[in-house]
Amino acid sequence: SSGINAEYGVGALTSVVFKWLLPLMDKRLHWVTCRSCFMYGVLIARAVLYIVLVYTDHLYVTITLQCLLMVTLGATFGGSIITTTYELDPLNSAFILGIYNSFGQVAAFCAPLLRVLLTSATEDVIRGWHDFFSLNAMYCVVAISALSLNMLVKPGEWKKHASLTIEEESVKMSYVVENQMASDKDP
Repeated sequence: SSGINAEYGVGALTSVVFKWLLPLMDKRLHWVTCRSCFMYGVLIARAVLYIVLVYTDHLYVTITLQCLLMVTLGATFGGSIITTTYELDPLNSAFILGIYNSFGQVAAFCAPLLRVLLTSATEDVIRGWHDFFSLNAMYCVVAISALSLNMLVKPGEWKKHASLTIEEESVKMSYVVENQMASDKDP
């Protein structure tokens, strides 16, 4: 229970950091470069952390690496994926995010089963955990490869919707909220 609460807390914290960091990077970098930094940076960090986790034998280092993996997990789902899908295709972003979330839910269901299979099917439990972390690192490499392939094969798809910028969207949202509050006050 406390692990789940910590995961939500870390996810919320990384969402706040993302909300602060995105406009700063958006002003300095091209749109695709900015979003790519967020997506690639997190996936590369996760792969490296999993690889380091395979080769560590120290308990405190293992716990620290697990905590950093939670931070990268929160950063993965804390905003960059949601923002990118919305900015690429605002009308279908909920559908795209639903498909993305479905794959995530299947992986979340299969991961504990795979962990049990790898860690209890062998007498060497440590080796099973190493295999499990190695598979997670390979999953991150596959995700990086798929993202890179998509960006190379279909570069025309990676264009921000013409009507959206971060500043315009925040102005639109504040306008909607103000109008909603005004209509709530009027009888």
